[in-house]
Amino acid sequence: MNCLALSVWFWRMSITGLYFAGNIGSNAQLKKVISGELNKDVVISCKYADAIQKPTLAPKISTQFSKAKVAEMSSLQWSYYKHANDRKRVAIIANTSDLNRCASFFHYSSSIISLHTAQLHIRGLIGSDAGFYFCSRIGYKREPDISQLIIKAVSISQVSFLSTPLEENKPAILYLNIIRFYPKKILVDWYAGKEKLQPSSLVSVETRCDGSFNAMSMIAFVPQANDHSKFINCYITHENTRIPKTLQLQVSYGPVNLTVRPEGEIVKIEDEPLELLCISNSNPKAKMSWMLNGTVLLSRVTNHLKLQVENISLSDQGNYVCSAENRLGTRFTTVQVDVIGSLKPGATDRQTRLVSGISVGVVLLLIIVTVLAIYAFKRRRRVARPEVGEPVYMVSSQPNTDVYESLEKADSEAPSTRKASCAIYENT
Repeated sequence: MNCLALSVWFWRMSITGLYFAGNIGSNAQLKKVISGELNKDVVISCKYADAIQKPTLAPKISTQFSKAKVAEMSSLQWSYYKHANDRKRVAIIANTSDLNRCASFFHYSSSIISLHTAQLHIRGLIGSDAGFYFCSRIGYKREPDISQLIIKAVSISQVSFLSTPLEENKPAILYLNIIRFYPKKILVDWYAGKEKLQPSSLVSVETRCDGSFNAMSMIAFVPQANDHSKFINCYITHENTRIPKTLQLQVSYGPVNLTVRPEGEIVKIEDEPLELLCISNSNPKAKMSWMLNGTVLLSRVTNHLKLQVENISLSDQGNYVCSAENRLGTRFTTVQVDVIGSLKPGATDRQTRLVSGISVGVVLLLIIVTVLAIYAFKRRRRVARPEVGEPVYMVSSQPNTDVYESLEKADSEAPSTRKASCAIYENT
């Protein structure tokens, strides 16, 4: 029977527990402001009568009941309203149906410390406890003394990043989790270096069981290969305090900037060493390989692959191909290597003598050709320029009277002239 009566009593109080107590008179005064911390205990004192009585009762009356029981105790009730301008919506502290699991059933208790003063004990403050409190006696008209309970700000307890795997050219979302803070107002700014990113949004603000809050901010972007190892900075502003948080991006991308050293076409003499270095940039590291004419010479997972040939031969010439491959892509690059044959052992002296003989022969031939050219040039000049002072006479094969007269005249001239004349006559 007692259990049934208690159940009926709780049912009645849960339905009628919150109601409007009517207007509070304009003479009601705010007597004091009380500060409390989340999850801490606080005591609110209230004067409910004007009669001057003994300061305390003996023995002290104290209760450890729910809100509903406190409201009925000794015709004394505690009332509450949330906001200063909400005095018409006064609720009696009468049930615990609005409390969540963080608060125990005996969240409130009351005690009378004198014939006109009572105290309300609140254990484990939660955010919803903030507001205005006063006490009164049923049927007793008196302007209440009001106390305001303020919950102190709670600094952010934890900040952490959460992101989906970042891949080149694949849209991704970065999340910032902000754990346990109070009050609710908060601001988050995202930066890449000194550049402010697009306005971020608070995806959700969740109320915790103790009245504090959790929040999540997010930003969407498309990562590129050059974003790898860059830093994203977040600045969280709460209660005039700015908290920085930094995230280093880890972006997966296929091989880029595949290069070979030395570059260009390579010419080697037979038996010389050959060294080729292939460099790849990728995340994760790529499987790199060196191939010659389709045959794999060397392969391993790295970002730098070096191929060494101690004594290169004619069969080692051709197109050397370097490849780099991971799950996000593949790249190739090619370098041409040519090999020139060297002198064979045992044939060195013979070939040297042959080369020397050919060289000497060529030099002698050049000398002879030069001498002949000079001789021919001088001879041509000598024929083209006769000696000065000795006239040359030209006669025809049929001499006439004029010719004989000339000869006779020549006899009287110098001996050299006569000799020339005689020679001409003989020719006729």
